[in-house]
Amino acid sequence: MRLLLSILFLGIAGNLFSQKKEKNIIPDDAARKVNRAKKLFNQFKVFDGEKVMQELIKEHPGDCYYTNALLQLQRQVLRYIPAAKTELDALGGEHLKNNKDSLTSDNEDEEEEISVDTLAKKETEKDTDTEKEEISFGLDRGSSSQKKKKDDRNTETEHTQAEAIVTIDSTLLKPEVNEDGDTIRKMTKKEKALQRNIRALNDLAIIPYDSYKEDFIRNARKATLELDCLDSASSYLREFMVDTLSSDSGITEDALERWDEAIDLFRNKNYPTAAKYLERLILDFPGYYSAKMKLADAYFLMNKDTSALRLLKQVIKDHPNRPEPFEKIAANLYNIGLYDDAIGSLIDAIMVYPQQNYFHQIQQVMEKKGKVFNAQWIRREVYPLSTAHVYEEIIAQEKTPWWHYQAAKQDVHSYFDTLGLVRPNEKTNEPYLDVYGWKRMLNNSGKEKFPFARAMDKIGYLDCYVLISLFHQDVHGQFADLVKKHPEKVKKYFYLLINWENKKFDDLRNQFFPKKKEETKK
Repeated sequence: MRLLLSILFLGIAGNLFSQKKEKNIIPDDAARKVNRAKKLFNQFKVFDGEKVMQELIKEHPGDCYYTNALLQLQRQVLRYIPAAKTELDALGGEHLKNNKDSLTSDNEDEEEEISVDTLAKKETEKDTDTEKEEISFGLDRGSSSQKKKKDDRNTETEHTQAEAIVTIDSTLLKPEVNEDGDTIRKMTKKEKALQRNIRALNDLAIIPYDSYKEDFIRNARKATLELDCLDSASSYLREFMVDTLSSDSGITEDALERWDEAIDLFRNKNYPTAAKYLERLILDFPGYYSAKMKLADAYFLMNKDTSALRLLKQVIKDHPNRPEPFEKIAANLYNIGLYDDAIGSLIDAIMVYPQQNYFHQIQQVMEKKGKVFNAQWIRREVYPLSTAHVYEEIIAQEKTPWWHYQAAKQDVHSYFDTLGLVRPNEKTNEPYLDVYGWKRMLNNSGKEKFPFARAMDKIGYLDCYVLISLFHQDVHGQFADLVKKHPEKVKKYFYLLINWENKKFDDLRNQFFPKKKEETKK
């Protein structure tokens, strides 16, 4: 059972450990639309697939599944675009040159068709910051008409391999014709396959990578503004906006080939041999972050917990800006029943980056203890204040609480830098722009609004609440400054959250939270 849990928590990067509980099924009509979107993406009809998913998001605004699915699809497209351009160059250049004779022969052998799997493989082979992935669109939540439930929840996830039949019309390649314009012969299967490949690759390669990435980030920012169950969006924002420098720079092509061999061994569950490959790789490349993380996984699966934990602690020292080692340590502590220690390690991960899934993991550990954890997240009506630009992406309705929040920026626009950190001035000592806006909002809205924020303001933890519980990527600079300058305060704040229902906080709760009608009748 110990080994099984290790696979569950470590083999799939914490997905089942971290994902907030969602419905196991979706309506039949929605399932058909999801399958339609999936098919369109597999055919590289990217924008048509996105349109279907956007419609589903509008139809199901409170369901995180559809937004997560769209962002996962967009993330994979970003992986495919560079690979498609590389492959298209090969097909249009050396590949076409080498196959010139076969294009005019009667050889009926079929050319391998381009698929999302082959594209992803070409791209992830270059990605040394994470392990080489098997491809899944994250769209395999069953429909309500499916009666048979999967019984392999406690094994490593078997990613659904996407079909990829390309049917986009094109005239990049043409059959030979005579002087009268008549076709000399029918195209062979190999020619047709090659033509389809070029059509598909061309359709994908013409997507501008930078503008598509901007749209993807914009979608993720808006999603995390509105929902707290978007683990994918939260993770992607960190990937694209914080971890912009690879932890595995300087890795040679030979090392990448050895990495691929180790991963193949790992996937075939040959953990001892995979571990030996990874150990040698790390000896040659001591800074190889991905190799060290995968070696820790192998150690855990081999029941060599001490070795795994020793390695992860070293990784934390070498890569202090990465939260994943803390998450792996938390999973191990959870497996052996050390729930409080597991929570402590998850708090350490949050202090590196408050990714949504870490809060969900704390909630699951607390449930295991028979207790409740509530991070007190609420939906922000507007984006966090920023002095980096004068416009507002979302304008609050006039005279509402969030209107007062936005109005606060006008008072102190020149007193905070673009990160939202205060400059020396005579007007305010509040170090964080977002907290200044919240204080302005609390002062100008009814006392029944934002009770937890008022309670935190009362005891001096408003900064922790708005920058941690209500974290958004836009306040990352302010969050990082708070954690750096006041780490013990942040840990005390989590103690408060975890114990919020204890009697010691009765007076504070009664002061700011309105009593329920049943209680007032008594």
